[in-house]
Amino acid sequence: MSNQTLDTGPVPEVFFDQALGDLQVRGWEEPRLSIQAEPETLQLEQQDDVIHLSCQGDCDLRLPVGATLRIGVVNGDLSLKLLEDQLFIGEVRGDLFLRNIAAAQIQTVHGDLAVKNASDDLSIDLVHGDADIRQVAGQCVVNEVLGNLDLASVDGDIQVGVRGNARLRLDRLSGSEYKIQAGGDIYCYLPDDADAQISLTSEGERIKVRLPQGSKTFPQAQYKLTLGEGAASLTLIASGAVYLFVEKSGWSETEPAHSFPGAMPGNYGEQIAQQIEAQMQAQMAEITRRLNEQMEHLTDRLGKIGLTTEESERIVEQARRASEREASRAQEKLRRAQEKLERKLEAQRRRAEQHAQMADRRSRRHTWSFEWPAPATPPASSKDASTEEERLMILRMLEQKKITLEQADQLLSALEGDE
Repeated sequence: MSNQTLDTGPVPEVFFDQALGDLQVRGWEEPRLSIQAEPETLQLEQQDDVIHLSCQGDCDLRLPVGATLRIGVVNGDLSLKLLEDQLFIGEVRGDLFLRNIAAAQIQTVHGDLAVKNASDDLSIDLVHGDADIRQVAGQCVVNEVLGNLDLASVDGDIQVGVRGNARLRLDRLSGSEYKIQAGGDIYCYLPDDADAQISLTSEGERIKVRLPQGSKTFPQAQYKLTLGEGAASLTLIASGAVYLFVEKSGWSETEPAHSFPGAMPGNYGEQIAQQIEAQMQAQMAEITRRLNEQMEHLTDRLGKIGLTTEESERIVEQARRASEREASRAQEKLRRAQEKLERKLEAQRRRAEQHAQMADRRSRRHTWSFEWPAPATPPASSKDASTEEERLMILRMLEQKKITLEQADQLLSALEGDE
């Protein structure tokens, strides 16, 4: 892949009409675009600060953080980070990853969706796979998710439709209206200082409410309650069961909202993700440092052997391009390792969620009053518990920098092979 640079202002308007492969976009403080792609696959037009791009293969794009970005169709996966202006996405035929963005409007994602740290409103029409959305500073509207939904920490209103199960972790209710409809079960976690009128509907006629005073299961289709003065409106409608857990304030940051054997702490996956990101940045910084040192040494050596300035510059430029290609391949390898390990973390979380669901199904023959203690969770098999403990040990070693990202991936893969 070759690198091409275009000078722009700090807030260009960029149209990426089509990418037939994977597309990675990252914002930076430089007033220019940097494009890495095979030259024969790239089409580019620039008129002042309006730029149109298309790529017949994979592409890695760097652009000013203040750029407005409009993406038409991406045939592979799409990853976007560090963008501070509006983002428009038409169709992604693979997976979509968004991190540290502003307002975003998304039409269709055929794979899975992962969003983290959106500083404004988030609007999504259709996700064919699963959706994982965390930390949205504005309102969140998701018309339809065909898989499962995991939604956490949204400051504004929420309106969501999901065909599978939905898990909501709302550490505050700063909006006014929340409506979630699911074709499966709904698990909703609220802080004990929540202020809302709550309406629960279960077509499966199973509603479980756990308050600080105790738990109660209602074998009925509807149930309503009010927390605080009822300032916000929360409506949960499920074809399956509805589970409402009202926990003490701060559960989302300090402890799991729902505990079961082998589960990771509520913020443990986030800690590991941050550690992975830090390791990637450190490794890329080291690669860049070595590249600069090599170029400096090469320039000194060429100057000592008596080559002309033009000859020296030509050789240095060739060496730099070769080194940049090598660095780009290393970066891509690290990125894929990061995504692979993050998928394994998500699989670990889902396995833990399944253990919780199984435990709850075992307890359905009981009826709980607000005065009775909650039942003990049935223990997992010794093999399952051992495997989960080994996974957590590997992730803790990664967090403590005792092993590298690549070593963690190898250990987890070997562990999966033993199951």
